[in-house]
Amino acid sequence: MEEAAHFTLLRDHLRAMGCEYGDMVAHDGLWDMARKTAHDPLARLALVARSLGAARRAFDMVVEYAKERHQFGQPIGRFQAIQHKLANCL
Repeated sequence: MEEAAHFTLLRDHLRAMGCEYGDMVAHDGLWDMARKTAHDPLARLALVARSLGAARRAFDMVVEYAKERHQFGQPIGRFQAIQHKLANCL
């Protein structure tokens, strides 16, 4: 359920910018790379490293956003619920 909610938020944000999910190369890039490396285990390992790096960068960006985005007069990163969600990502 949480993934569906995330996708809905992402889709709505993209639509607000005049885009649709899939319009950007990055949306399908990982899947395309997985298909292209299906025959090569070493290339797949490189894909794992690349994916891990992308996930780490995304996490770092989310942490920064939680420090910048304010709600109820304070950064959302101060809310325990946000802290727990970020901690679960580690």
